[in-house]
Amino acid sequence: MLPPLEVQMTACLQQLRTGALPVSELETLFARIRADVPAFAPPGGQVRHLVDISVKLLGEAVPEAFCRLARAAIEPQFVRFEDPGVILRQLHADQVLVYDHPNRVLRCAFCLEYQYRPEPDLLALWIAKALILGERLGYAVVLVVIYLTPGRYTTFPDRLRVEGGGLANEHCFETIRLWEHTERIRHGDLVELAPLLVLCENGDAETILREERELLWKADLPPQTRADLLGISYILGLRVASEGIVNAVFAEDELAEIKRQGLIGRWIEEAVTAERVAATDRTAQAVTQAVTQAVTRERQAATRQVAQAVGEERRRALLVCLAAKFGALPVAVHQRVRSADAATCDAWLDRVTLAGSLAEVLSEA
Repeated sequence: MLPPLEVQMTACLQQLRTGALPVSELETLFARIRADVPAFAPPGGQVRHLVDISVKLLGEAVPEAFCRLARAAIEPQFVRFEDPGVILRQLHADQVLVYDHPNRVLRCAFCLEYQYRPEPDLLALWIAKALILGERLGYAVVLVVIYLTPGRYTTFPDRLRVEGGGLANEHCFETIRLWEHTERIRHGDLVELAPLLVLCENGDAETILREERELLWKADLPPQTRADLLGISYILGLRVASEGIVNAVFAEDELAEIKRQGLIGRWIEEAVTAERVAATDRTAQAVTQAVTQAVTRERQAATRQVAQAVGEERRRALLVCLAAKFGALPVAVHQRVRSADAATCDAWLDRVTLAGSLAEVLSEA
């Protein structure tokens, strides 16, 4: 069900498009609608990035799945996610996956960066963070960049090359293009990552969400893990589809159970609020555009009407002055004056007093 504010804005937009709402009422109505917008502000005064939150929640729920995704040669029972801010307060990595093996020689970590689009300007920062982490932890830290969706891009960097003075350094890092692993998700090897299908595949969002839900219910997963993954699927669904479409995929009692599952449930509530705010913003932008266009059209029409009225007044005045000085006017003169604009008529009126003939008045000079 649409929030009341969005219903009001949508109705306003429909009236604008059909011409049922007079221009004189637009700005007053829009000011009243905008006054209600703050009521939809999300908790904390900002809308959180749903993709970033969801992928991190997924990583915390099923870290071993990310190890399989990367085909890392490690034993999953020794894998855990660590908050990079605890390791080093100034560090803002997306996530750090620690391989805490009892044998210190085998210990290592993976600095994970999730990317919704390529950002070449961040390559040096990622590499520096991995190196700083390694220095802090005392063992190898490998940078792994996970590209979540291809979008319209064709290049996904896997190295940074620095050149100068005929010399060069090249820093390589591991990359994963998630869309290249969708069959592994569908065939069960990476079924825990099913909630990400809606990001890395094009197609009907509702169909993909239904497939995600079916995969998760068929998978042999602990109830808590399944609930968490279904919740993440719901949150990411709001990134690509409306609340109504996402709610149609998940049964009401199923969704209620997911929302009771602690942390994921809280993020679902924030995601729903964020989606409603975004929908309200989109409608507000559409209404703003429609109001602006309608007011502009009205002002342009009024300007044209004024210009036409002024022009007609100038033409009448010119014809009266010409007839008073030169007598009956030829049809050609009437036609020429009728086709002239206000500025031309003003110029001709200035010549009438001193001109000795019609030709002098109506000359091009």
